[in-house]
Amino acid sequence: MEIIKNEYQHIFQSSDGYGVFQIRIANNLSQLQMHTSMNDWDHDVFADTNIQEITMLRDMLTMAIDAELGGRGQ
Repeated sequence: MEIIKNEYQHIFQSSDGYGVFQIRIANNLSQLQMHTSMNDWDHDVFADTNIQEITMLRDMLTMAIDAELGGRGQ
């Protein structure tokens, strides 16, 4: 996992040797982008956002992770 910050966005990138997964968040939180690539296949998804939606996404991911880890007895 790698976090890159430039003048336009924060980029959270993960690579497993088969492909790359990125979540890009504009510095002003006005846009969320998701990018996936595997071999020669690339896909981008863009959404206009705001701080409330980013916060809701964070909370939803936290709940999903907690449920998954709880289901494994951890």
